[in-house]
Amino acid sequence: MAIRYHLGPALRADRAAAGEMIVHSSTALRIQQEELADELVRQGTTVRRADVLAVLDNLGLAVGHLCARGIAVSIPNLGTMTPRARGVVDRNGAWVRPLEGYLTLQADRGLEAVFNQHAKFQEVPRKPVRAIIRRIFNVTAAPGDVRLVPGDVFEVQGRHLRFNAAAADEGIFLKRAEGSTTEEVKVIEVWPQTPSRVLFRVPTTIMPGDWLLEVRVRQKDCSRVTVSEPQIILTC
Repeated sequence: MAIRYHLGPALRADRAAAGEMIVHSSTALRIQQEELADELVRQGTTVRRADVLAVLDNLGLAVGHLCARGIAVSIPNLGTMTPRARGVVDRNGAWVRPLEGYLTLQADRGLEAVFNQHAKFQEVPRKPVRAIIRRIFNVTAAPGDVRLVPGDVFEVQGRHLRFNAAAADEGIFLKRAEGSTTEEVKVIEVWPQTPSRVLFRVPTTIMPGDWLLEVRVRQKDCSRVTVSEPQIILTC
């Protein structure tokens, strides 16, 4: 197993324009205490696996009780857990944000040294970002009416809905959803455009029938255009 990552364009526009790529971690593996106990035994401890599991069962409780009394707990080759407090009061002393405690974890240098000594990496393909349509409705018509009516205004809600409306291959498209025809119409009137919301006016050239609505967005690295999910079919 290895730490999986993919490359993406730099966050700063000038560096992205220069072609710089940055690493994004993609690791999603997680183990439970049973696997951790097995690893401890494999490392050569003389303690029985059952005893290791018993310690792990109670370790969090012990650390929690100590930190609750204002005591920082350091575990060799792991790190230090420190209790903190936060909250906000107004000028009259009333709590605007209630007082609460929280913990911080500072990794031990020994842990970081072992980690960096044995870390392995694996580059994986970057998952394409697609527009996700959560809801679509006709703003002009009565509630619940989603028929495509030429000239009516529709609202699309979801994620990753921002696109370059001036680009020929990006934007909102209506494709014939019936037969073998490849007819499609690009929507010209779109506003105001945010990552989670966009409005558009149904083109007056739309003819009766079923139409597949697609939101096409270009990847940040400009490599390709992706099509929205799920498929939305509207009837004119």
